[in-house]
Amino acid sequence: MKQYTFRMLVLMLICALCLPLLAGCSGQHGKTLMSLENTTLSVNTYQLLLSRMKGTLARYQYDVDSESFWNTVVDMEHSTYDEYFRTTILENAKNYVIGAYLHDEVYGLKLSQQAIDAIDAELAEFVEYDGDGSKAAFNQILAEYGVNYDILRDTYIMEAKIDALKLHLYGQNASKIGENVKEQYYQENFVRFKQVFLASYYYICEKDENGDDIYYTENSLGNQVVCYDRENGKTKTDDKGNVIKDKDGYEVYFTEDGKIAYDKKNGTTAYVMNKDGQPETGEYTKEQLAEIKKEAKDILEQIGKGEYEAFEVMMEKRGEDNDAQSYENGYFLSNDSANYASYPYLESIVKELNKLEIGQTALVESDYGYHVIMKYPCPEGAYADEQNKDWFEGFTEGLIDDMFTSLCATYADRVQVDQAVLDTVPSMYHIGKNYYY
Repeated sequence: MKQYTFRMLVLMLICALCLPLLAGCSGQHGKTLMSLENTTLSVNTYQLLLSRMKGTLARYQYDVDSESFWNTVVDMEHSTYDEYFRTTILENAKNYVIGAYLHDEVYGLKLSQQAIDAIDAELAEFVEYDGDGSKAAFNQILAEYGVNYDILRDTYIMEAKIDALKLHLYGQNASKIGENVKEQYYQENFVRFKQVFLASYYYICEKDENGDDIYYTENSLGNQVVCYDRENGKTKTDDKGNVIKDKDGYEVYFTEDGKIAYDKKNGTTAYVMNKDGQPETGEYTKEQLAEIKKEAKDILEQIGKGEYEAFEVMMEKRGEDNDAQSYENGYFLSNDSANYASYPYLESIVKELNKLEIGQTALVESDYGYHVIMKYPCPEGAYADEQNKDWFEGFTEGLIDDMFTSLCATYADRVQVDQAVLDTVPSMYHIGKNYYY
């Protein structure tokens, strides 16, 4: 995960911008930006959170090094990316203050010495490996994110308190949360669908000397060998009267017209792989693409609302979704399309699903092809079904975060924010990309 370097120029800018903030600190722990009674969060911790978001966006290939990106308007309120993320992270920072306040004052919890020792050990590793053993050198690195060693430690401790609070409230793996609450969260936050997928490309398969696709199977040793149609094909002999065999020593079976007879029912084709180990693909012509799109529209028109069996017959008969057999229950996705901003085709599918009633169909076009989708009901308890585990890996964490955010919302109006201090924070364009801390 540790990648990308954009250091010298940005470091100079950030150091210059952060000096007033650090110079105004009480000791080395930062000037207070927000508070809830005696629980405070420094402006520098807020800047650290901004730098983490910038690093996350950079990982997803957003052009965060461009000032024009941050000035781009992104919502109906005419907010720019810079304004949107500063506001979003500010609200998240309030939850830090509220979480620490709840931990200390409301629930009377005390962070274990083991947790504090773990934080100090992690910071010691940063100093040793990132700062070459020098805390001063490490602080130079942290200056890009507007913090120093002490403020980073304060932030880690605050985060550890929030984790401890969540464990106290919700239990390990949400063990204290009732099944009815989990079910409600699942039903309110997920959509389920199946699709008839028609690709706008094709995989290039291995072919024999006649230009026919080669079909393979596995022998008793687990090795890939040609899968011949021994029932309908016939063997041949060479000029010396020997039965023709392939390189693996198996007899070759031929059709009546002299081509190799492959068992297409029990065998599978093999893709030609490129140097990166990925299957090579070919492009259809414009005319072929038009025919594929027409077929997708025809399929859409043939399937009525709630005709699940007819839809699944069409999936098997015409669909080109290689994952369909692995996911017999269909696909479960978050109903928040923003979660798939880095995957435009999924984002488009979720947006369309949110418009549909259960049992309705729609056609979604993507860079991959044409997706005839049908919205399915979400069966009770699907989030806990082993067959669906790939779709619910972050379910527990999402549920806990949702409940924690709702809890924090009841305290939000008690958090005091110093606007004058907030105004000193540089724009996200000038803040460093944080992949590490």
